[in-house]
Amino acid sequence: DTLENLAMEEIDQSNAVLFIHYDPDTKMIYLAGKGDSIIRYYELDKESPHCHWLTNYSTNVPQRGVCFMPKRGCDVSLNEVAKCFKLVAKGYCEPVSFTVPRKSELFQEDLFPDTQGDEPSLSASDWLDGKDAEPKKISLRPGGDGAAKAAKKPKKGLGGLGKMAPKKKEAKADDEEAELIETVKQLKLKVEEQEKRIKALEDKVGH
Repeated sequence: DTLENLAMEEIDQSNAVLFIHYDPDTKMIYLAGKGDSIIRYYELDKESPHCHWLTNYSTNVPQRGVCFMPKRGCDVSLNEVAKCFKLVAKGYCEPVSFTVPRKSELFQEDLFPDTQGDEPSLSASDWLDGKDAEPKKISLRPGGDGAAKAAKKPKKGLGGLGKMAPKKKEAKADDEEAELIETVKQLKLKVEEQEKRIKALEDKVGH
């Protein structure tokens, strides 16, 4: 097999490490150079010239690394087609959101086709045996079956801890409620005691 260059695109003259992210849903590729402050993104096409520059995201803060969030973490209501976290020199991660402006508030099917979910297509043993399978996909449509299942399905390992967390919160809330009720009872007793003392003083003054 031989590899051929379908297109050549000059990016810049820097020799820095290039972080590359490809989104198969939108056929877009994001390029971020280490030490650079620009993230370039292109659209890929089967037809010549295959690569089309769209625009750049630019700041005055250079990036030390870039990591993109899975598509199922994007906000479809804002037409957020990609989201990445840029590691900067000041010791924090800067979130960067890529959105497509649309006037319609409806779900944009052309921007959000079914995407890869978090459920594996093969087990580890099947993969080691040389088997192959297409990724299992889910729908990003709000309220869709795929998105709902992906959100509600507990993960193995830490899933048990996730189930226990609400119970701890409920127990804490119950303790706080019981403590509050007891405090109210004590205050009522003090009020009744003060009322008795006031009545006794009034009786003395009256005589």
